[in-house]
Amino acid sequence: MNIGQRTKFIIMCTTAIIALGALAACSIGFGGGWGAKINPLCVIGAGRCAITITYKWDPPASVLADANVAGLSETINTTNMPLVSTGGSVQLTISNTSTGQVVASSEYPYTISDGVATFADPAEVNAWLQSYSSYPGDVSISAQFSPETQAPPPNVTGTVTATLAYNGSEIDSLEARIIDPNPKCGPLTPKCQPQ
Repeated sequence: MNIGQRTKFIIMCTTAIIALGALAACSIGFGGGWGAKINPLCVIGAGRCAITITYKWDPPASVLADANVAGLSETINTTNMPLVSTGGSVQLTISNTSTGQVVASSEYPYTISDGVATFADPAEVNAWLQSYSSYPGDVSISAQFSPETQAPPPNVTGTVTATLAYNGSEIDSLEARIIDPNPKCGPLTPKCQPQ
């Protein structure tokens, strides 16, 4: 393996959905066209992991008229892999549910304070979502962002839990456990040889 290659991590995912969920690998899905997934990627030599979190919702476009993301928050808790990010961008995409065709896509900044991620300018996001409320039919809305953590040390399990809430009420929680199966060639090892 060379520096910069992706490590082969074992990813164990669990979800805790309030009486609505069904586990499917690292993702969950349930009625009303809602789904979520967490996907960690760690890079050898960098000592960092990008934790990609994706949410998808399939509502009638008309509900976007009342869009209000000000109450949304994502609490990110980690064990053995400290959170590094203090912010970044959320990729929002609106697609036609029937055809899959992308109707619109935009990025909006978020900030992380004390492990809680929120939109930096909720009013700007609301205005963008509301502008598509007259789109005919159902839409699929996805939101994706990738906060960074330190990689777990070799032979140590790292855990990331991401909990989405609206006005303090939990919507869902995703968890990924990351184990480096090769301690002689781990994410914090600057040089290593194939085993």
